Amino acid sequence: MNRTQLLITTFLGGLISLALELAAGRLLAPAFGTTQLVWSAIIGMILLYMSVGYAVGGRWADLDASPARIYT
Repeated sequence: MNRTQLLITTFLGGLISLALELAAGRLLAPAFGTTQLVWSAIIGMILLYMSVGYAVGGRWADLDASPARIYT
């Protein structure tokens, strides 16, 4: 696996998660407002989901470290 490909994948994953976080804030704004509590809940939930995804994905990738499995 090429190091550059891995860095690009990591960068794009972070960029997409940030875009989803901002979109969630804008979608929730009409109903719940844009208070610090709303943004804290959004950021906290995304961090929780990312942590679970990293743990599950890491265990899954350790079974077979082929590039196809890692990028999947």
